Amino acid sequence: MADHVDYNEKPPLPFQTPMQHQMGRICTREILEMFEREDFRSLLCLFELVDEDETHCRYKVSERVNPGVTRMNELVRDKDADKAYCSCKGFEFWGFPCRHILAFLRMKQVEHLPDNYILKRWLQSAKSSVIYDKNHKEVNDCVDGLLLVKRSKVCKVASELIDSALLCDEGFELQEKSSEEVHGKLTTLVSSRVHVEEPNGDVGTRRAKRVKGEKEKVAQRHKHRCTECRKTDHDRRSCPKLASPSSSSDTELGGPIGENLQPTQSTQDSEPTMTESFMQEFDFMYGPVV
Repeated sequence: MADHVDYNEKPPLPFQTPMQHQMGRICTREILEMFEREDFRSLLCLFELVDEDETHCRYKVSERVNPGVTRMNELVRDKDADKAYCSCKGFEFWGFPCRHILAFLRMKQVEHLPDNYILKRWLQSAKSSVIYDKNHKEVNDCVDGLLLVKRSKVCKVASELIDSALLCDEGFELQEKSSEEVHGKLTTLVSSRVHVEEPNGDVGTRRAKRVKGEKEKVAQRHKHRCTECRKTDHDRRSCPKLASPSSSSDTELGGPIGENLQPTQSTQDSEPTMTESFMQEFDFMYGPVV
């Protein structure tokens, strides 16, 4: 939002001086407001030459703070470097000229702020400029594949496109459709390059296992088993073993119970009948009957 205001909105200038017009074109809105406050307070500064030689000029600066209250500072101009230094150290601390330096430039009838008083960090184009390392060399190659340079260029292009698209409704719709299309292609491209290495050396995608909770682990350890086949995926009512045709060889219900309880050699080799299964289940639940 602040970048949009800096690029598109014209800042209000109280004095309409050439120096304020210059700062309004190149600096951010926040720095411009701070510069305007210093420029306004520079009107209350008076200079008196104290000493001068071949390389330096020394001035005494009288600043009227309140009615009857005056603050004294010292300003030194370096003739070789063509730069002024103030004892308040405002330029060294904030990064833009203090009120005393601005008053000195007005006294010398300088309309535009010299380049040696302008820092690139406060300019609107600070994020789209060339990146330098700590040795003041241009960054041409780095380990992360020029991510800083690429991001700076993409941000600059995207900001210009957004500002142009907001001028009309047709441009906004075109920008919105194009952004959705580009976002879809980038998502597909990035997802196609994300791979997970398998244990056997193959490269592919693999789904992570779901983490089971403590209640689910306890319920899995205490699952009910079928009393007929001792499996855990069903109970005795839906046991496929009892529903099979082999279980149809049960004894008649009208026969003597004693005969059914005395299995022959053939019944011992075959599967248990329904009566035997019932007695086994009864013994399993209540213990054998004496």
